[in-house]
Amino acid sequence: MRTLMLWAAVAVVAAAGSARAEDKAKAGQPKNPDALYKASALIGTQVINERSENLGKVDDLAIDPKSGRVVYYAVGHGGTAGVGEKLFAVPSDCAVLVDDAKKAGTHYLRVVTEKRHFDMTPGFDKNHWPTTGSGDFYGHGEQPKKPAHATAPESIVRASAVRGAAVRNPQGEDLGKISDLMVQLSNGTVSYAVLSHGATAGVGGKMFAVAWGNMKLDHPAGHPEKLQFVLEASKADLDTSPGFNNDAWPTGPDPKIGKAGSSKGWHEEE
Repeated sequence: MRTLMLWAAVAVVAAAGSARAEDKAKAGQPKNPDALYKASALIGTQVINERSENLGKVDDLAIDPKSGRVVYYAVGHGGTAGVGEKLFAVPSDCAVLVDDAKKAGTHYLRVVTEKRHFDMTPGFDKNHWPTTGSGDFYGHGEQPKKPAHATAPESIVRASAVRGAAVRNPQGEDLGKISDLMVQLSNGTVSYAVLSHGATAGVGGKMFAVAWGNMKLDHPAGHPEKLQFVLEASKADLDTSPGFNNDAWPTGPDPKIGKAGSSKGWHEEE
């Protein structure tokens, strides 16, 4: 009996050790690329290199307004409380979201690069955001090669500026505001925008998953620096539709919301 108990104890310890080794092996591995992530959650994510050196944090996401592609992560490096911080345009295909090996349930963005590159180069002008990611991040180690025939978008919009932007229909009815964007890492694009409808002072209301290509980028009259979006939807229809449950976010946009099948995607009004 004692022998059986001893072997049982050894088996339990071995199983526990195997589980810990498996958990350790999973740590630092790329997260599920097909999963969707809130832009608000990606902003502020710590950025490290392959040697786990701290490079900074994600300051914002630069998005092509026509295709919905995440062009680059604006990574803030250095400075104190945002003062003296430099910004670097890390192409989205040069960064991988991975599990944090030290904090369960958290993640960071990994970029194969030298920390001294961030320390010794100026980054980009905060008042003039580039329309493409920096080519300096391609071709290092496991990083992809720079696309040979990449076309730069005409402009970019920041995820932080899109969040909170007003949405109206062509008739001028107020449909709500964009509360967040859901990003799919496998293709580096925005899967859908979250439309908050019927909320009062941010309280209550319903949420709808709107396809990126079903809205049009516009600017309020007299305020070219602000963003708003036009969605071909009836306020009455949104009032009577249930939206989605906050505890069960959809895996894709609702095809019934807005004009489906737009080939141009979001675009600036001519």
